[in-house]
Amino acid sequence: MRNMEKELKIEKSLEEKLRERGYQIERAQLSEDESRQCDKCMDRGTNFQFYREGWFIEGSFYCSNHKEGATKILEEIDKDVERRKLEQERIIEERRKQSGLR
Repeated sequence: MRNMEKELKIEKSLEEKLRERGYQIERAQLSEDESRQCDKCMDRGTNFQFYREGWFIEGSFYCSNHKEGATKILEEIDKDVERRKLEQERIIEERRKQSGLR
C-alpha cells in the first residue's frame, strides 16, 4: 500500500536538467515585426529563413529543428566540466597525500 501512496517520479527532461545547472534555455516568441535567423541554419549557409518562434540557448537563437542538437552539445559540455572538476579534485588530493598535507 505504501508503494501506491508514493508519487511517481517523473524523469526530468534534458532541458530542465541543464536549466537547473545554470544554463540559459528560453523559448522565444518574437513579435511580427521582429524575426531572427537560426544560428545553426546560418552556419550551414543553405537556409536563410527567418523565424518568429524558436529558442534562445546560451545567447544564440535556434529554430525548433536545431534546438535538440544545441541542447545535446550543452549536455556534452556539462559532462566535460564535471569530468574536469573530478579530475582536478583527484589531482589535488593526490598532491596533498604526496606532500603529507591533509
